Amino acid sequence: MFADDHNPPHFHIVTPDHEALIRLSDLSVVAGSIDRRSLAVALD
Repeated sequence: MFADDHNPPHFHIVTPDHEALIRLSDLSVVAGSIDRRSLAVALD
């Protein structure tokens, strides 16, 4: 985590086919895109 990164608090998921920013509070996609399977695998 980067303390001075932009809001909202988030993490990035990068796969060969997708890149997405995921909000920490509710695990919603803030920006980018990712398929459901890749999101599920990353969250597991």
